[in-house]
Amino acid sequence: MENFLGPNTDGPENPSSRVYDLADVRPDFRGFEVISWQKRFMHAPPLPVHGLPGESRFGWNLWVDLRRGK
Repeated sequence: MENFLGPNTDGPENPSSRVYDLADVRPDFRGFEVISWQKRFMHAPPLPVHGLPGESRFGWNLWVDLRRGK
């Protein structure tokens, strides 16, 4: 598949796809307040890490709840 599922998914030639950490979220979303955040989902086949403790530190996905600023 030339671009995986399409231009709006993670994949080659997607200029919007990037890896964020919390320090990147704040400047990139200046008009928003961070309400909460968490790291989740350790999944790295073929490594057997799925379900092991530590996803809050080493998780692959960063989930951020934002509120539009005033």
